[in-house]
Parts: sequence; structure tokens; C-alpha cells
Amino acid sequence: FAIHKAFLLSKYANDLLLYKRSIDDMKGIWIGSSQQYEQFQIDTDNYGDLRWDFGPLTRSIDFLDLTISIGPSYNIITRTYQKPINLYQYIPPHSAHSPKIMKGVVYSLLRQYRRQNSQESDYIHFVLLLFKRLVQRGWDKKVIKQYILQADTRLSHPTQQPERPTLPNKKMLILHWIYHPNDIPRTILRRLYDTHCAELFKEHLD
Repeated sequence: FAIHKAFLLSKYANDLLLYKRSIDDMKGIWIGSSQQYEQFQIDTDNYGDLRWDFGPLTRSIDFLDLTISIGPSYNIITRTYQKPINLYQYIPPHSAHSPKIMKGVVYSLLRQYRRQNSQESDYIHFVLLLFKRLVQRGWDKKVIKQYILQADTRLSHPTQQPERPTLPNKKMLILHWIYHPNDIPRTILRRLYDTHCAELFKEHLD
């Protein structure tokens, strides 16, 4: 089909502003007439045994997790797309995960919404949906509100993170501790390590 594709792109160069194909899925921006679009469908199917199901010309299309639209000024507008059958089974608060996991989930989703939505109103819409869904999963409203506000502040005012110094493997000590909700907090673990182990390991690693 690659040879036939070159023929199509050459013949309809003035009608097809954008053409993207992924194996058996084709997307494009058509600026030609309806009659030319019908002929394009005929020419596309006029090769081998492969037959394409063409959709009607439209100003908006859902592709993966994105809705792509052509605006009134012929500008491209994007919006987050979420499937109606999505159950949104986020980690519940009683799960044996570190609380920071949900904080990271909220930040990553807000960053995704910020990148996907051209209009601020759409970004706010999906953030509010996320808040409602997490509360329905059992999370405390105040906790989720704090996570969302902190994430939005970080995204609205990004700061340059200082680079961490790179240590050679000989001076690096990795301590992996499996999380459990009833374990002692990490701050206490760190204090115990600094008090009883830090100097001892430093002597052997230096």
C-alpha cells in the first residue's frame, strides 16, 4: 500500500492538507470538495484486497484520548476524550499504597489535562470531574482539594529543579523498604538511619 499511498498523496496534494496512517487507521484534514472526497475513497479502495471504511467529513474527531476539532477560525482545538464506559477505578484511600502515590496520580493527570486542552474551561471541567470521581472512591474532599491545588500551582508556575549530584556506584547505598500502612513513618526511619548507620556506612564507602 505504500506505493499506492504515494500515488494518492500526489494526486490529492491540493485537497489533503494532512495525512496520517497507522497500519489500518487513517486520519487526515480534507480541504477539497465533497465530490473530490468521494473520488478519493474510490481511488483508495482501488488497490489490492484491502477495503477502507470511510467516515463522513466532519470538523471534529475522537482519536485515542483526544478530541481534535477545527475551530471557527480554522485553528486546531484539542480536548481530553474519555470513553463513556470508563469505570475510573482509582486507588481507594484504604489501599495499602503510600499516600504520596495518589498525590503523584493527581499531578500526572492534571499535567495531561493541561497539555491536552486548548481551552482553559475544558481543563477546569476535567479537573472537577477528577475531584468528584476521587471523592466517590472514598477520598477525603480536603485531601484531594489540597493535592489538586498543589499540582495546579506547580503546573502554572514551573520552577527549575536543581540537579542532584551524581554519585559513583561505590558511594551509593540503596535501601528498599516495602511500604505498609501500619509501618513507622519514613521520617523516623531516616532519623534512625542518620543516628545509628550513617557514619558507619560512610567509613566503609569512602
